[in-house]
Amino acid sequence: MAREKIPTPTNYNADSVISGASAPSVDELIENAEQSKVPPPSYNSGVVHNEQPVYDFAGYDSHVSTLTAAEPSIVEYHANEEDNSVYAPLLGNAVGDVNMEEYVDLTQPPEYAPYRATYKMKKKGVVSRDHHINEDGEALFRFLLDHNSPPAMSIKVRGYHDETRWRTETHRNSDGTTREEQHSYTEQVTDFDFAVDVSQYVSPTCAAMYVEPDKKTGKTKTVRQLCDDYVKEKGQFKELEMRKSIDWNYKELTQAILYAIRHQGYHHTVDITFPLQNNRVTVKCNSKLSELYDSWWFKAILVVTCLWLIAIPTFYVMRKKFGHKNLKSEWQMKISEEQWYQQHVYEVLAQVQCRSI
Repeated sequence: MAREKIPTPTNYNADSVISGASAPSVDELIENAEQSKVPPPSYNSGVVHNEQPVYDFAGYDSHVSTLTAAEPSIVEYHANEEDNSVYAPLLGNAVGDVNMEEYVDLTQPPEYAPYRATYKMKKKGVVSRDHHINEDGEALFRFLLDHNSPPAMSIKVRGYHDETRWRTETHRNSDGTTREEQHSYTEQVTDFDFAVDVSQYVSPTCAAMYVEPDKKTGKTKTVRQLCDDYVKEKGQFKELEMRKSIDWNYKELTQAILYAIRHQGYHHTVDITFPLQNNRVTVKCNSKLSELYDSWWFKAILVVTCLWLIAIPTFYVMRKKFGHKNLKSEWQMKISEEQWYQQHVYEVLAQVQCRSI
């Protein structure tokens, strides 16, 4: 996206950044921002403002299909009114001369415990190569449910501008003498760069977990059916991935934050993004070839020997993806965009003022 170059205001001096000074606390920044002569604009005034900001957020589809849990079949036992041993349940009370004391000392069966697959926790989420969930569709489905925890999200705000600078280069002439030349170059200067964590506002309950319809055929399937398809695949480079998303009006909130920053006199480029963490659950094949390809030292060998020219295309041909684009886990926010803006706008402006002085 092309960014509009806005001229630097006359009252802004990028060279006047204070160095060596201790950073004030967040409470002091917020207090100073609240005492500012220029109060922040309201949320609605920022939303209706026609400026097009530079923002980045994950493209979340508006289609939501709820996942209906399959209810286990219930077989009811209807006892016969007559006292007849033919109709008595097999596991009923002891009848006749059976001596139950003979079975008292027998070893009790172990208590039922769900299978716990091995996995690794990374920045983007959970990754597992567990053998059992690669062979059992029900175990894989339960693994997705167990690790369908709320994702973490923050609002990252960065302001920067370009400056033209000069450097001296020394060149040698053909006769052995030297000469100095001045050359200009452009350097990007960051004025402020901070993030505000909003993970505490993500609802603890998943809104929907579903598989999107096939874009070509329009056919739909359940999450369990997708798990069974993955288990049946015999390829050594198969992968299943579920991606989590948070339903929020990112465009309106971005516009409101940008307008508040502009209202304080900052007119350089501003990037506002909404990075996610713990937003993926990935299951990979437990084959040795798959583990070898994912190792960093094997990739280093491919780069040094230039074998990556052959290995990477081969891998992408043999790789079989499941759910990377259509297996979704959607989450809601416990707070609206306007409510968050009203509660945190002073915190944002305090960070901007501190770093852009």
